[in-house]
Amino acid sequence: MMYYTIYKITNKINGNFYIGKHKTKNLNDSYMGSGKLIKAAIRKHGIENFEKEILETFNTEEEMNEAEKRYVVLGEGSYNLCPGGQGGWGYVNTNGLNVTPMTEERLKKHSKTASKIRKEQLLIEENLIKFKEITALALLKIKELYPNGTFYGKKHSEETLQKMRKPKNIGPSNSQYGTMWITNGFENKKIKKDSLDEFTKLGYYKGRIT
Repeated sequence: MMYYTIYKITNKINGNFYIGKHKTKNLNDSYMGSGKLIKAAIRKHGIENFEKEILETFNTEEEMNEAEKRYVVLGEGSYNLCPGGQGGWGYVNTNGLNVTPMTEERLKKHSKTASKIRKEQLLIEENLIKFKEITALALLKIKELYPNGTFYGKKHSEETLQKMRKPKNIGPSNSQYGTMWITNGFENKKIKKDSLDEFTKLGYYKGRIT
């Protein structure tokens, strides 16, 4: 059986993407596009930094070509150089489009962006390691000084006990409801819990530093 597909390849480093069409008998084949920009980007960053997803499948090539017109995006962030449904480089060459200068310029820009992101990632990783080392040493020191716990031998005052017994404002009416503290090792943020995944990708994790 032949499949007619529209696929998307995304650069996991900088988010740039490529939309293409492909006919195949195996939806899990290793085809990663024929565009010059996407091929150059894969050579530069390594295929492990790209992911492919099938956006839609069709029964005929005509349907696939029509869908490509809707899906293809040109401009910033896109590795596509011509509109969808045009037949790739055949369209570029037939219309005498000079894409070489733009290709070099965009590749340089992609390179600078990837380098900047990598430096930021390394800085976050270094600070995270330092923070974990400092935390581990602090915990060991506290355990050494207070083997039975920091509250051992102490008592709450009556005023404190009364406050502890008083019902707290909990649930949606509490302004802090649904929020949490996160940190990347050197900066704290309070966020909504449902946005944790977004910040985890940037090197943040639960907790905060003082």
